[in-house]
Amino acid sequence: MSKRVLRVLMFNDSPAVLDTLTTWLEIHGHVARAVRLSENRDGYDGTVELIRSYGPDAIVFDVGLSYIANWDFLDALRETPALKPFPFVVTTPNRAVLDKLIGEPTNAIELVGREDDLTAILAAVENAATE
Repeated sequence: MSKRVLRVLMFNDSPAVLDTLTTWLEIHGHVARAVRLSENRDGYDGTVELIRSYGPDAIVFDVGLSYIANWDFLDALRETPALKPFPFVVTTPNRAVLDKLIGEPTNAIELVGREDDLTAILAAVENAATE
């Protein structure tokens, strides 16, 4: 039985991370589209429209520097009624710092470039897309 090909939309600010994630997801049979957060000039409305028009099976969203601003943006997206059907997988370069700043466990996957990180993201994407 063949595995379902997933469409994954990724938001991160690092071109190297986006390239690595894209390659990792494609090696595992999925289609990935990368968006650099710092180059996303469309703001909230444009991001909502991008997600709706792309129709991903899962979204990988990185909460990096600036943690609070990125977390607030992610939170706004997740609370948008039109985006409720789209599952988010949250990553961060430092989960301990993010959890402390947010004041609660975020369940973000720490992404610092280890193969274990990539395996965890792949599993979370595949799990989120099938729920």
